Amino acid sequence: MDDPIDVSVVRKSFQHFSVIDYSVFVLMLGVCTGIGLYFGCVKKQKSAQDYLMGGRDMGIVPVTFSLVASFISGISLLGTPTELYLYGTSYVFFLIGACLMSVVISFTFMPVLHDLQITSAYEYLELRYDKRVRLFGSIIFSFYLMAWLPIVIYVPALAFNQVTGVNIHIVTPIVCFVCIFYTSLGGLKAVVWTDVIQTIVMTGAMILVIIKGTIIVGGLGEVWRRNWNTGRIEMPSLHFDLTDRHTIWSVSIGSMFYWTGNIAVNQSMMQRFLSLPDLKSSKRAVWGFLGGIALIVLICAFSGMLAYARYYDCDPLDSKLALAKDQILPLLVMDVLGEWNGLPGIFVAGVFSAALSSLSTGLNSMSAVVLEDFWKPFFRQPSHKETQILMRAVVVVIGCVCVERLERGGVWSAYFLVGGGASTARAGARLPAFRGETPVSAQLYLHVPRENRTGGDRGRCGLLIQNIIFLVHCIRLHRNHSRGVSHQPLAAEEKRKTLQRAATIRAFHKKMDSKQISDESEQRGCRTTQEIKFVKLNLV
Repeated sequence: MDDPIDVSVVRKSFQHFSVIDYSVFVLMLGVCTGIGLYFGCVKKQKSAQDYLMGGRDMGIVPVTFSLVASFISGISLLGTPTELYLYGTSYVFFLIGACLMSVVISFTFMPVLHDLQITSAYEYLELRYDKRVRLFGSIIFSFYLMAWLPIVIYVPALAFNQVTGVNIHIVTPIVCFVCIFYTSLGGLKAVVWTDVIQTIVMTGAMILVIIKGTIIVGGLGEVWRRNWNTGRIEMPSLHFDLTDRHTIWSVSIGSMFYWTGNIAVNQSMMQRFLSLPDLKSSKRAVWGFLGGIALIVLICAFSGMLAYARYYDCDPLDSKLALAKDQILPLLVMDVLGEWNGLPGIFVAGVFSAALSSLSTGLNSMSAVVLEDFWKPFFRQPSHKETQILMRAVVVVIGCVCVERLERGGVWSAYFLVGGGASTARAGARLPAFRGETPVSAQLYLHVPRENRTGGDRGRCGLLIQNIIFLVHCIRLHRNHSRGVSHQPLAAEEKRKTLQRAATIRAFHKKMDSKQISDESEQRGCRTTQEIKFVKLNLV
């Protein structure tokens, strides 16, 4: 009997990044740096409104691209395919909640906030009630952002490690410092226009993967057949069972509240909506944002179905070819695009584009919160020069803190949320729950005019207690999950056929050298020597 193949050797065979791939990745970083230099040195900002709000005369198209890019972070780009690969298509129906959210925001939040011409979304809380509530919302947002931003970079770094083998603690500081540079220098306009480039790269990379992968698998019909035959194509449950992973109620009503809270009172998102010149433009941007989100989510969902169709009879998680669930998509990329120099580089650039857009948006929004909510209400009004120094200093300091947390083991949030047992699609949805007091307070104040300070304080205390319970539940979930994961099994019948095919390949392997194997494997249904090794891993 042949000696079993060392899985680490096979894993490293997928980690080959050519000079062209590195050049594509560096080119993307260079373009972002150039945009920052242009808006920072050529088209200089004349006021804080120019730096934070783009002068409130931004175009609908770039703002829509920016909204999509910042919301679809690397967490979503890698987590959505993983969710579909492990649990099926029920997750995609959360777009129902996104549609409902668009209606709610367009006809309630947007008219009020746009007419007020505010810079910070939390200014409304002071106008509606007092300075203390505004400060409370700003602090919650700041803690949320400081916990979320390291995950935004950590997750794409996993993909980079999968396709290159480069340590994540080498690439993350470089990418972060590039982002800090162009964000601090160019302000919102630099953020928006880099987001446009990054959205194009991100979408193009995913489309390349699904086109080439679909051809390899055997076409759209084969992808659908393999997923349908094993129960991956499914609707959410109609039951009122809280233990079900997805129900029609959670992906519609629950998702609507999640989306509304994550968009309507999120400084990172509202800052771009309010940078548009009028209410009509802002409403159009809401619906453009919905269309962009739906397109990218469906592309990511199909890539998850494609990954399952490719590996439905030989799970890379079982064979340890992928060490983490969120390395499924990078593995698929190197499997289908690895032989084409430059294409893996485009994919990595696309994933990091999603991360950079979210990071730059978060840093820019923090500068607005610090200036408008933490400085102006309590200290003297700064001069124009002092304002510029303060805003850029906030971007640099917050960015460096995020890098430091990431490099010195400060990825507690990433370990807890990403490594804690869920795919990143669901893990990324946990953090917004920790700032649930702010969106609930805003919606209550907006729709219930009789709401007073006493009722609001009691409500926020109750929500804080709820979030503490939620935190304890997540810790327990992590501990239980470390004992084993339960997801939909791969096809048993197809597994048996694969083992039979692997036995044939073994006998064939004894007679042929590696060159002959590569030639003969095409006649026997195996495309490369790497696939032969991959199939044989199932016998270990």
